[in-house]
Formats: sequence, C-alpha cells, structure tokens
Amino acid sequence: MPTDAEPAKPKRSKKDVRDFLEESRKRFQLADEAERELREAGLKDDKFRAGEHWPTAIKQNRESEGRPCLEIDKLSQPIRQVTNQERQARPAIQINPVGAGADQASAEIRQGLIRQIEQHSYADVAYDWAFDGAVSRGWGFFRVLTEYEDDQSFDQVLKIEWVENPYTVFFDPSAKDWNRSDAMWCHIIADLTKEAYDARYGDKKGRQTAASLSQFTGLGTDQPTWFPDGGVRVAEYFYVELDDIELAQLEDGSVVPTDQVPEGTPILKTRTAQKRTVKWCLHNALEILEEREWAGKYIPIIEVEGERIVVNGKRMKRGLVRAAQDPQRMYDYWISTATETTALAPRAPWIMYEGQDEGYEGMWAQANTKSFSSLKVRATTTRTGNQILPLPQRILAEPPIQAMMAGIRQSELDIHSVTAFFDASDPRRAGSEQSGKAVLARKEQGNQTNLNFIDNFGRSLRYLGQVLLDLLPKIYDRPGRVVEIIGIDDEMRQVVLNQPFQKAQDGKPQPLDEGTAFVQGLHEFYDLNSGKYDATVTVGAAYTTRRQEAVVSMLQLVEANPQMAPMIADVLVENMDWPGAPQLAERLKKMLPPQLQEEQKGGQKPPTPQEAQAQQQMQAMQQELQKMQQIIQTDQVKSQASLQEAQIKADVELKLQAMKDATSIAVAHIAAASKGAGLDAHAQEEAQALGHEAQQAHLDRSHEMAMTAAQQAAQMQQAAQQAQQQPPQESAPA
Repeated sequence: MPTDAEPAKPKRSKKDVRDFLEESRKRFQLADEAERELREAGLKDDKFRAGEHWPTAIKQNRESEGRPCLEIDKLSQPIRQVTNQERQARPAIQINPVGAGADQASAEIRQGLIRQIEQHSYADVAYDWAFDGAVSRGWGFFRVLTEYEDDQSFDQVLKIEWVENPYTVFFDPSAKDWNRSDAMWCHIIADLTKEAYDARYGDKKGRQTAASLSQFTGLGTDQPTWFPDGGVRVAEYFYVELDDIELAQLEDGSVVPTDQVPEGTPILKTRTAQKRTVKWCLHNALEILEEREWAGKYIPIIEVEGERIVVNGKRMKRGLVRAAQDPQRMYDYWISTATETTALAPRAPWIMYEGQDEGYEGMWAQANTKSFSSLKVRATTTRTGNQILPLPQRILAEPPIQAMMAGIRQSELDIHSVTAFFDASDPRRAGSEQSGKAVLARKEQGNQTNLNFIDNFGRSLRYLGQVLLDLLPKIYDRPGRVVEIIGIDDEMRQVVLNQPFQKAQDGKPQPLDEGTAFVQGLHEFYDLNSGKYDATVTVGAAYTTRRQEAVVSMLQLVEANPQMAPMIADVLVENMDWPGAPQLAERLKKMLPPQLQEEQKGGQKPPTPQEAQAQQQMQAMQQELQKMQQIIQTDQVKSQASLQEAQIKADVELKLQAMKDATSIAVAHIAAASKGAGLDAHAQEEAQALGHEAQQAHLDRSHEMAMTAAQQAAQMQQAAQQAQQQPPQESAPA
C-alpha cells in the first residue's frame, strides 16, 4: 500500500465520513454493474482454460451413464507461444529528452533508475502475469507502489507489483482514454483474515466485518475458500480532485501560477487550467482506516488489454480462449465419442431365442466382461418341435471410426485457425508445406496474427514510463541522495541526485561541498526536477540473449574472414560466459595496436583513426620542440661563454692599461723627484731602472691573469660542445 506522501490532515467529521464512504460504495456498485458482462465472459474463459470444457448439465448426464467426458488441452500451447514471445522479446522502457533543458545523460540516469526499480521489484513477474491475463481472458493489471527503502530510513522507493486477481480492480467506467489515465476513481479490494485485520487495525474495528463483505462483493471476488470462518474485506480507494488554477506566461517563456509571479514582472497572457490531485484511502465500507495524498497525478494502476471490441456502446475484451472454446469443445466431443465407440466394440450384445440361457443366466450376464472357455446354451426347438433353433449370435457392426477421425482433424484445424497457431511437425502437411520456407512462413503468419497482444503490452509499458517519470522527482527528491542505477549492459553504478557531485577514481560519487566550483567533465548534476522527458518502448531480446547472439555472429564472421580474428578477439572473449573470460579479454586488449586499444578505466571511448593520427603528430611535434629547446640551450651556453670571455679580455686590457698608466706616472714622479733633489745622472739612471722593473712586474702579473681567463674560457667552450653533442631525451606521449 502507498506510504506517507504528506503530513496527516485534520480528521473528518462523522457526517463527512458517512458521505465520503457512501459515495465510494455507490461508485463501486456502478463499476460492478458496468463490467458485469465483461467479467462473466472473462470468468468463463478462465474456467475453460483451467479445464472446465463441458457444460455442467451435459457432463453430469454423461457421467451418470458411465460415458467418458475427455478434456484434451489444445489451447495452452498457442497461449504459451504468444506469452513466451513477450518473455523472449522483453519490451523495455526507453527514456528520451524532449526539451526544456533535458539532455541525454540525464535521460540515461532516469532510464537506469527505472531498470533498478524493475529489478528490485521483480517487475517481470507483474508484467508476465498481466500479459498472460490479456492473452487468455482479454485483460490484466499491475500497479505502482511506494515503500520505505529500509526499516531505518525515511527515503522512499518505487515498486512495481502484480495484481494476482484482476477481478479485484474496479475502474471508473466513464474513463475514455485507452489507458484510463482520465479515470476519476478506482477501487482495489482485498481480503484479510480476522486475525490479520485485528492485528493491523485493532480489535475494536473487527465488528465491521459483515458490512465490508456485503458492500464490496462483485463478480469474480467471492469470499476465498481459505477463510472458512469469514474474513474482512477492505477497499483501496483512489480518487481524483480537480482544482482550477490561473497560469501566467512570462516574457522569458516560463509558465508559473499567477500568485507566484514576482511583483512588477510583465505577464504576456494567462489561462485557467485544472490541477489533478490523486488521493488514496483504505476503508471497510463503514470506517476510514488510512488516507493520504498520492505523490503523482495518475492513478498508479496500469491495465494490459488483449483485444477490445465495442458492441452497441458496451466495451468487450477478449483473448485467445474466447474464440477457441467451440472448436475445443468439438474436439473433446469427437475424442470422447471415438473413445467410447472403440471401447464398446468388443461388447456387442448377443442375440438368442428366449429360454436358450435358462440355467446359465450368470454366465451370459458376464459374457462381455469375462473370458469363458465355453458358453453353454439350452437346446430349444420351434413350436412344432421339428427344428432346433440356431445358437446365439453377436451383432457385429463396424463403428464409423473414419468419420470420427475426420471430425477430430477438422476441429483441430479450427483450433489452429482461431489461435493462429500452426504445428510445423504436423505429418498431414506434405510436399512443399514441409519445406523450411513454408514452415517459416506459417510461423511468421502466426506471429503477425497475434502481434496485437505484444503491441498493446508495449503501450501499457509506455504509459508506465510516463507514470514513473511523474513520480521520480517526487519520491527521489532529497538532495545528495545516492542511488544505484542499471545500465543497458546490466552493469550497476551509483549516482548522486539533485546535487552536484564529483566522479572519484574508485567509481563512487562524492557529493561536493556547498560553494565548490563546477568544472565541466569532472562534476555532474542530475536534477530530476529539470527538463522534459518522454517514454517510448523498445522491443528486443534481453541483453544476455543479445550478447550470446553476438558471440555466435562474431564466430561466424571470424570463420568467414580469419584475418579479423586478432582485431575482434578481445570483444569476442569479453562476451563469453565462462570463468576467466574478463581476464583473458584484458590481456587480448593489450595486444591490440595502439589505435584499437581502449581505455581500461575512466569511461573514455577509444580514439578514432583521425584522433590517433593527431596524437602521433602531436607527439612528433613535441619531440621536435624538445630538440629545438636543447639547441637553444646550447646556443645560450655558447653565447654566455663568449660573453664571459669578452668581459675577461676587457677586464685584462683595462687592468693592463691601468698598470701602464700607473707605471708611467710612477716614472714621471721619480724623474721629477730626482730633478728636484739635484740628483746626478747616475741616480736618474737607477731611478729609471727601478721604474722599468716595476713596470715589468706589473706586466708579468697581468700576463698570468690573462692566461687564467683564457683557460676558463676554453673550459666553458668545451662544456658547450659536450652539451651540443649529447642526444635529447624523448618526452612521454601526451
């Protein structure tokens, strides 16, 4: 049953409760009367499929006479042929973006979440059961529920559940849409034992048992036999309330209620619309047990139809059983008659004259059931006594077995005709009808004839997708909620809803702190409230089946073209189901050429040939750039050495010139001093000699400095040459 969707509202008054329950009871009776003929026909179909082929009166008469009433099931096989097509095809809900900011990534998140809901709910049971009912009687149901994620959580999840007894669903008969999306109310009744009822709703409410049974008993919903002491019948009651709201369209194209338009904002136009609010109530015809507001705008009960026919304004639905009942009965009649005639052939009556069995009546009474070594008779004569009467004789009559076999064959062909099921192994089909082409043609004919059932089921799934799209943002509404989704390859992963998150290396999403900058490609934001999405249905084999078919196709391709084996070996092994296949596939991937190798992690796609070529060009350019940088560095070293050498030479020249100038000044000073002191010529010569010695000492010192500078320059030049001759190091590919 639905869980809480909003806080409880104030209790109703007693008068409001009485009026509310009276309206619910009237609506239930209206639906029961409107669908009575439909339900009667459906019950006959269900009983016929269960084996009740003979009308009750005829079966009782035949059984009282000891005559056989055989029932050979010829309908289960064509029904299973149609239902198993659905199980093999497995129609799936496809979510597509349609506008208002919708994108493909968010559509895949919604689709993956729906897959997870289906898997968690065992939705295939609900689908198969509803589809089986549509094929058999003409209709079936499944529904959507909400429940808490676990016992310690307030988060809710959606669940798809089966409706075991379709006769417990009573829809608004005034609904006109094919999917009943415009229905204003619907009842689903359920039976509880007294113990279960009292345990859930309290002992004081057990006194309402009789009233609930009398008020909510419809065709096909009789009290179950496993409640011998009586039980309690409760009704889930969905009803819709419509409220008028005023909508306004703003200049930016957005549409909001007029009471939410900011003050001063220009309004382009307004209109009145109706808001649907679906509410749910559980009651027993006299008391309201629970009630709350449903989260979505649709009544969450989906019908799967077989074939709909409108006769004189009345809606009729049927499946394969309805039209096959008469051929099946005719087959049972012929089989029973042929069996009876053949079994009674050895029991042909004896004809004898009166008195011939005198004294042997017991023997002759058992002559058709026991084997005697001899049958004795009393010899009798005619009235005149002149002639003995002949011995007793059997009445030997050949039963019309051939005519009966012809009737059996005709009834069997009629069954095949109305169900569009043709047995390819039928030995009566000779000649060209036994060819493979003829067999495939008959099979395709049957598939096309019954395609309407699978097509109607696909429409119901599409409507389910719309119901789920409406519910997802209201049930999975908590910001930062981490949920699991299932991809098309059946791989599970986690995402964060309604809050930006960062993709971590371990594959688990990490919610971002408030204020964290959004970086495209690193962060994701899946807001279930944004964008418009629509649901479609794809029909095809399940992913596992498609993977097995892919392996067979790839093996055939390799057999036809062995040169392709090295290029597809990793994909081929990856799709095989045996231990060690994933590890072997990873090894084979490493043996592929670089342009074919896929990224092991990160979810990136393998580069295209153009991208691979561009990457190679970039690597070559990076290598050339590195060589140029090495040459530039070498030139810089050379230039720096030359500059240092020039600076040293300039410094030496400056120092030599300074020494020369200092020597000249010193000689001049000595000469001046000698003149001033009145020295003789010999003293002047000595002074000049001392000046020349000082000058020679300065020259020797300057020469040593120049030699040292030259050696340093030579060492720097040698280092530059070695750097130029050293090969450049290759850079890692980008």
